[in-house]
Amino acid sequence: MDASGNANPSGKWDLIVIGGGIVGCSAAFYAARSGLRVLLAERDTPGSAQSGRNLGFVRQQGRDFRELPLAMASLRLWNGLEKDIGRSVGWFRGGNIVLAVNDGDMAHQADWQAKAKDFGLDTELLTPAEVAGKLPFLSENAGVRGAMFTASDGRAEPGRATRALFEAAVEAGISVILGGSVKRFDVQAGRIHGIWIDGRLYRADTVLCAAGTGSGRLLRSVGYDLPQEKIRATVARSVPLPDLAIDPCVSLPHTGLRQDV
Repeated sequence: MDASGNANPSGKWDLIVIGGGIVGCSAAFYAARSGLRVLLAERDTPGSAQSGRNLGFVRQQGRDFRELPLAMASLRLWNGLEKDIGRSVGWFRGGNIVLAVNDGDMAHQADWQAKAKDFGLDTELLTPAEVAGKLPFLSENAGVRGAMFTASDGRAEPGRATRALFEAAVEAGISVILGGSVKRFDVQAGRIHGIWIDGRLYRADTVLCAAGTGSGRLLRSVGYDLPQEKIRATVARSVPLPDLAIDPCVSLPHTGLRQDV
C-alpha cells in the first residue's frame, strides 16, 4: 500500500472509490480481486464515520421493497464473507425481530410480511407467547402484542467488519489515500474522469462515490441530485453480560438491541 496513492506510476486507475466505509471498502475489495486497478480515497480512517458507529443489524426485514432484492443478495455475501476474506467481522446469523406494541404496529407488520412472501423471504409473524420464547428476558408487562421475525437475518460488528474489508482490499492490491478530502471532480466533455485532492488530480475511467453523508454535496457539484435524509441516533455499548444470550437483533419502537459474539 502506498498511502500517497503513488503505487500506480501511470497516475490513472480503472476505478477510484471515494469513501472508506463498508460500501467503499467492499467495492474496492471486489473490484481489485476481479483485476481492476483501484484507488481508495478516505478523508479520515476506514470506518471512522457511520460504518463504524451503526447498530450492526444486517437485515432484509423491513426494507423498502425496491431495495429488498439487493438486501437479500447482500445476505448471501455476508454468509460467506469471513471465509472469503480470511478475517472475522463478528458475523452471526441469529435473525431479526421487530416487536409490535399496538394495533398499528401489528397491521403494518402483517402487510409487510404478506408482500415479502412474493420475494421468497422467510419472515413470519409471532404471537406474544412465541416472542417470549425467543426473548425470555422481556417483562410480562412490556406490552408486546406480537412481532415480525426473519430467521435468515444476522448481525456483524461495524468497525471490525469495515476494517477487515479494508485490510482485505489492501492485500488485493488497492492503492490508498488516507487523510485527503476530495474537493471536486474532474469533468471533461460532460463526464467525470477523476478527482482532485489537495491540488492533485487522480484520474480513472470510473469514479464511485461512497462518501456517506458527504455524497450529496459532492454529487450536486456536478449536477446529480442525490436525496439524503440524515437521522441522528445514539449507540451505546454495555459491559459483557455472560448470563444473557440474545440470538436475534431486537427492534423496539424507539430503540434496538444487539449482542456481540
